[in-house]
Amino acid sequence: MANASGKSIKVLAIDGGGIRGIIPAVILSELQRRISKDLWQGFDLIAGTSTGGIIALGIGTKCNRNGPYSPAQLVDLYVQNGAAIFHKNFLTPLRQLMLPKYSPDALEGTLEKFFQGTELQTALTPLLISSYDLQRQLPFFFKSHKIAANPSYNWKVTEVARATSGAATFFRRCI
Repeated sequence: MANASGKSIKVLAIDGGGIRGIIPAVILSELQRRISKDLWQGFDLIAGTSTGGIIALGIGTKCNRNGPYSPAQLVDLYVQNGAAIFHKNFLTPLRQLMLPKYSPDALEGTLEKFFQGTELQTALTPLLISSYDLQRQLPFFFKSHKIAANPSYNWKVTEVARATSGAATFFRRCI
């Protein structure tokens, strides 16, 4: 992709997939090793949806001691917390008939632990995180570059991560 001046634009798009977020995190870990710098330094835009949005926020904001998480640290997020977030038992099929498949408690606790009070305005490169507004029945895109012109467009990273990961049939929505 190129901009109006013909300069190449590098976009990293990270797809969703629940616990399968381990796969793009492993691939991104290898990519970071090969380019020998943080991923946010190698891309003009990082976009993600669902678990890909969580990864994008992790590698693209100052959420880890005033810097980003490495993809390897995000692999650990999934390995250490995936079983609790996507906990199933014999009642899961019955629960899914009337309620979301999973309780959001473990997901929300994990997001709070990893992102704490970080705000979207700490984005190290432009971020685009997709979500869906169930009330308006429209897609909603969190765009970090809009914060400069409109400070009310700033949200806590935990809220953005929760909004992108809230598949209506899996977790209760927050937006």
